[in-house]
Amino acid sequence: MCIRDRYGNASKPAPNQELILGQTEHYVEYSRDGRLVKGQEKQVPKSKFPEDVHPGNHTSVWGSFFDKRSRQWGYACCHNLSRNAYCVPVSEQEMIAPPPVAEEVEDCLLYTSPSPRDS
Repeated sequence: MCIRDRYGNASKPAPNQELILGQTEHYVEYSRDGRLVKGQEKQVPKSKFPEDVHPGNHTSVWGSFFDKRSRQWGYACCHNLSRNAYCVPVSEQEMIAPPPVAEEVEDCLLYTSPSPRDS
């Protein structure tokens, strides 16, 4: 076996560019608006992972939010850092959240018991 047989001969012309770019014999016909009329339908590429699946009522994917303080990834829809947590959107979290601390202190001052020296 000689080197030319193994690696090819550079003096021969290169193959036609149309063959390299993958021309095929499949006949496809399209309508004026671009829809497929005849021929093979376009194959949808398959992914290793499921796409557009949002578990736990989330509207965004895991890893769409990064918390700089804790340096963890989470969901952008609810800023939740736990991957298996159920989504409660940010607007609903504000409704559920307890009132600010300043209001609680004022309420506590209104309902305090009398001091021993007042009696």
